[in-house]
Amino acid sequence: TRNLEINRVGIKSLKHPVLVEDVDKEGRNYVFSSVATFSMYVHLPAHQKGTHMSRFLGLLHEQQAVLSLVRLPGWIDSMLNALESSQAFLEAQTVFFLEKAAPVSGVKSLLD
Repeated sequence: TRNLEINRVGIKSLKHPVLVEDVDKEGRNYVFSSVATFSMYVHLPAHQKGTHMSRFLGLLHEQQAVLSLVRLPGWIDSMLNALESSQAFLEAQTVFFLEKAAPVSGVKSLLD
């Protein structure tokens, strides 16, 4: 009876282990482990009472928490379908380290 839509409903700042897939400068694929902070939201139309928050966690598990630019559109499609929404929003932040050599000494170290 409220008939109010909510632009974004979901989870915020959920930490979850991930595998990050990327390509280096030479075009070689690599994968590394990290922890990502996720925020996942969907649009809730006025006629819908609520959303199933556990489905967000299920989607992380279903996607095997593998982050890559190639996989992200699939994540959004899964959110739209599982949560029966017309709009979905996904943010994922992670830290990874690159090996860099010091300009003078040439000593290598990891920088985030």
